[in-house]
This record gives sequence, C-alpha cells and structure tokens, in this order.
Amino acid sequence: MLEEIYSEIREYLRENMGMYIFVSSLFLLGLVSGVVMVVIQDGETFEELHLFFEQFTGGDYEQVSQGFVFQESLRENLVQVVVVWLSGMFAFGFPVAAGFIFFRGFTLGFAVAFLVENASFYGILFSLGAILPHNLLIVPAFLVIAVTGFSLSFLNFKERYIYKNAFNLKKHLGYYSMLVLLMFLVVAAGCLVEAYISTVFIRLIIPVMP
Repeated sequence: MLEEIYSEIREYLRENMGMYIFVSSLFLLGLVSGVVMVVIQDGETFEELHLFFEQFTGGDYEQVSQGFVFQESLRENLVQVVVVWLSGMFAFGFPVAAGFIFFRGFTLGFAVAFLVENASFYGILFSLGAILPHNLLIVPAFLVIAVTGFSLSFLNFKERYIYKNAFNLKKHLGYYSMLVLLMFLVVAAGCLVEAYISTVFIRLIIPVMP
C-alpha cells in the first residue's frame, strides 16, 4: 500500500516537474519583486507604512483571541483555494493560478523586507516567528494547488484550442478536487500554526521591539 502511494507520488512529480519549476519560479519572482518594491519606496510612502506598523505594534494585540485569528486566516485562505480550484476547471484559468502564486510570493517578500527594513534585527526575529512557521506549511500547499490547477487548465486549453478536441473535465475532476482538498487540510494546519504559535511569538517580541 505504502509502496503504491510512493510510486504514485513519484510518477506525479515526474510528470509535473517542469510545471513545478515554472510555478516555483513565478513564486520566487514575486518574492523578489516584493523585496524590490520595499527598496524603491519613496520616503512618504515608507513613512505611511511605518506609521501603520507602529499602530499595529502599539495596539491591544493581547486582546485578540487566537480562535478569531484562526477563523480569519482559514476564511481568507479558503477563498484563495476556491479561486485557484475553480480556475483549474476553465480553459483560460491558468493565468489566474499563475498570477495568484506570483502575488502570494510578492506579499510574502514585501512583508519580510519591510519588517527587516523597518526594524532591522527585531524585524528578522519578527519574520522568523510570526511569518515563517505557518508559511512552511501554507506556501508548499499552495504551490501544489497552483501547479495542479494550472496543469489542468492548460491541458484543457491545449485540447480545445490547439488540438481541436473535446476535453473531458469529468475524467480529471475527481482526482483534481481530492488533491486540492488534501492540500487545503495542510493549509488549515498552517492556519492553526499561525493562530496558536505565531501569535504567541508576536506577543513575546512586540513588547521588546524599539
């Protein structure tokens, strides 16, 4: 049983390795773009962001319940998973999956670069404790979802508009949906980490930040 599962995973990775390289490159491009955006910000915009960050760190974060953080994180990520899942069902949905993973990288790169630029050593600590833990689960899961959605959508596009054949979506829908559901469970685990581990670190680091 385990050997069959391993064989299936190995075959899946072999068939989709090129797509994983492409989608991962989009994520890295977004990550770098987010860092560059922080670097090129003009003084006025950076001051506005700095003021927003001070308001956040000076807020009554102790009163924010971990349950509320989990619910909000789960809701936001569920919406994103559904959008990418739906995009995979349409012939022209693959740019949505590509754009989504680029934007995910951009926001992550921007957040980390801003924290480091704004708070130096404490920004690095904040990133390691408040951003890294849950993203170790969420980012790989979204990469799998994006690759799967992109692949199915692009296959649909090729069959319909290049080879002029009918595309049987139902043939792929069950496996596709099951894989997305499995990855969403990983995302949900990341949301739990964000709510019950990352928030603890935030409460520890914010009081000592300059």
